[in-house]
Amino acid sequence: MIVAPTALRRIGWAAVLAVCCALLFGLALKVNALKSEVRLTERKILALKRETLYLETEFETRANQQQLAQWNAVEFGYVAPGAGQYLENERALASLGKAAGPGAPAPIRVAAVAVAPPGALPTMVSPLTGKPLGDDEDAAPSAGSVDHDKAAAKLGERLGKVEHDPVDDGDAKPAEREGRP
Repeated sequence: MIVAPTALRRIGWAAVLAVCCALLFGLALKVNALKSEVRLTERKILALKRETLYLETEFETRANQQQLAQWNAVEFGYVAPGAGQYLENERALASLGKAAGPGAPAPIRVAAVAVAPPGALPTMVSPLTGKPLGDDEDAAPSAGSVDHDKAAAKLGERLGKVEHDPVDDGDAKPAEREGRP
C-alpha cells in the first residue's frame, strides 16, 4: 500500500492544523485564566481601597472624639450617667414631682380636640371674629343634628357669594368707623 504524495500532504496539513488548533485552545485557556486572575486582583484592590477609606474615616472619627473629650473636660463638663441617676420604677418617678412654688411659671398644657360624631360637618367659623358664619337663627347648630343636604346647599350659597366691606375713606376716626360716638 503506497500512499500518494498528495495524500501525504493532506494528512500533513491536517496534522499541522490539528496541532495549531490544540495550541490555540491551550492559549485561550491560559488567557482566560490570566483574565480571571486580573479580575480577582482588581476586586482585591477595590476591597483594600474600601477598607482604607473605612479606616481613614474611623481614624478621623476617633480623632474628633478625642477633641470633643478635651472640649468637654475644659468647657462643658458633661459626665456619663451614674447608677444613682436611674429610678427603679414609676412610683420613684412620681415621688419626684413637687407642688409648684410661688412665682413658678404655669405648667405646659396640651390641647385636646373634641371628637365629633362620624359624618358630621363642622361649623364654619370666621377666622377674624371667631363667630359662626351664616344666618343668625342657625348660627351655631349642634354637630350631631346637621342635615347634610341643607348644609351642603348653604355652603354652596355662602361660597357662591362675595361680600365686600364698605369702602373706608380714611377721614373718620376709628371710634366712628365702629359705630361708637
